[in-house]
Amino acid sequence: MNVPKLINQDESGFSLLDVLLALVLLVFGVLAFASFTGGIMDRNSANEMMSVAVGLAEERVEEIKTKSKNSTIGDGDDGTVVTTVGGIPYSVVTDVSNGGVGNLVDVNVTVNWTDNQASTYTIVTRIHQN
Repeated sequence: MNVPKLINQDESGFSLLDVLLALVLLVFGVLAFASFTGGIMDRNSANEMMSVAVGLAEERVEEIKTKSKNSTIGDGDDGTVVTTVGGIPYSVVTDVSNGGVGNLVDVNVTVNWTDNQASTYTIVTRIHQN
């Protein structure tokens, strides 16, 4: 004679509620990760643009330093140049003024650009002319 086996309720597996709760938690985790990753990518892009601006400003200061070794620099070296890097226009504004003492000249180089917002980087330095 065959005796029917009794099913123990503790061995029944996952319920539909358990599966839905796990799915909801997984979705929230994936959304949080996606949001975090998007923020990192935006910040990386902003840092890249700032690096380009720093390079342009330093390049302009070096041009003026090199010129100061061979000729006199002054108000004639003021001006604005627009350079496009990676599809983004950078405005490089140079302001040269008398340093007030001896052969010193004050040089302000400001780089402006717009990505999601207007941004600015400025170098202020003093150069000795020969």
